[in-house]
Amino acid sequence: MKLRTMYTYILQKFTFRLYVMRNDDFYLKLGINIKNKRNALGMSQQDLADKVNLSLNFIGKIEVAFSKPSLNTVINIANALDITVAELCKFD
Repeated sequence: MKLRTMYTYILQKFTFRLYVMRNDDFYLKLGINIKNKRNALGMSQQDLADKVNLSLNFIGKIEVAFSKPSLNTVINIANALDITVAELCKFD
């Protein structure tokens, strides 16, 4: 393999890993925000699941970033928590 080709390959793999890391970090922080807001409202995971018509198991997986919710699901969760999606996705 030529040096330039090898460099391009390594750069692509690094960029992909960096993207995946950032992507996973987003879902982790999103889950933390959902859990914090839910707890602040005194809601259980079951209460939230009932409001958005999802399973308790799926809500739990979202909160620990094991599952990645669709945009529609994030919108429904934000509505159930009485906040905007922007507030839900605000990471300090």
